[in-house]
Amino acid sequence: MDLRHIELMKSAEIAVKTCLGCKGGENLLIISDIYQSQRIPEMLMGAAHSIGANPTMATMLPRKFPGEEPPPPIAEAMKSADAIAAVPMISITYSKAVEEATKAGARILLMPAITEELMARAIAIDYQTLAKRTQKGLELLRRAKKVRLTTEAGTDLTMEFTSERKGFMVDGLCLAPGEKDWLPAGSFHMAPLEGLAEGRLVVDVSLVPCGILKSPVEMTVKKGMVVDIQGGKEAKVYKEFLSSFKDPNVYNLAEIGIGTNPQAKYTGAPIEDERVEGGVIVGIGQNILHGGKVKAKTHTDAIVLSPNLEMDGKMFIENGKLKL
Repeated sequence: MDLRHIELMKSAEIAVKTCLGCKGGENLLIISDIYQSQRIPEMLMGAAHSIGANPTMATMLPRKFPGEEPPPPIAEAMKSADAIAAVPMISITYSKAVEEATKAGARILLMPAITEELMARAIAIDYQTLAKRTQKGLELLRRAKKVRLTTEAGTDLTMEFTSERKGFMVDGLCLAPGEKDWLPAGSFHMAPLEGLAEGRLVVDVSLVPCGILKSPVEMTVKKGMVVDIQGGKEAKVYKEFLSSFKDPNVYNLAEIGIGTNPQAKYTGAPIEDERVEGGVIVGIGQNILHGGKVKAKTHTDAIVLSPNLEMDGKMFIENGKLKL
């Protein structure tokens, strides 16, 4: 048995027992796709079986884009599960199926595009400490009225917020009926007020669906919408990706998120890039999940390098260092 196998077993046990809180007799549905390493769902199934739960594994063809609905048989199965572990390489996070499953009472742990390396490295952490720190950051963001994001690469973006929006945090703990969370854990997120974001966003780390960027993608934001996208080949890919939806709401400045996981690193996988401690995520498109009002056919995430983030004039992140 190799070391990676042992590390995956440990992480699978943490995901099933600590994060999902699975118990004997519960029905756990494990959702994957054919792009995913089958060792990951198999490890989750083994961990569930070891505690007397009833695991079922459903493998589908990869979705064409993040948020596309899973096949109807899987969507139906999701509504009857006690708990769900979703590990497809193409995310179903923003699908109607996830929303309906939570309404039916399923606990859902989302791990889109997780790899064996990532699962082995970033799952085995102190979840109680992480949860307390992430909650503190979210409370500070909830009280903020104006946030400014800048970087040496040229980002200068302002957003306005309201305390009426509560946002959410990713602490990896998904224990109550109808609750959903993500692994790896460690971030908090909020939707800014629609129509008010202004400035320039220079994305120089990673961008959905491009992954790690070879050259920056520059976006102009006016009245809360991305109105121009410039750059090289990857900028063209991103423009074509968004335009393919034929939905103006996919250009909405949807979200700001802040990472708090000290074990996460930039790899091009959104599920990890969003968690890097001191990193800043700017979401574009749908923002219902983040407390906003915009429905869109997709949601994409942009990551900037060494960000500076001010909340009401007070520095919260300085050159990628989180002051929390």
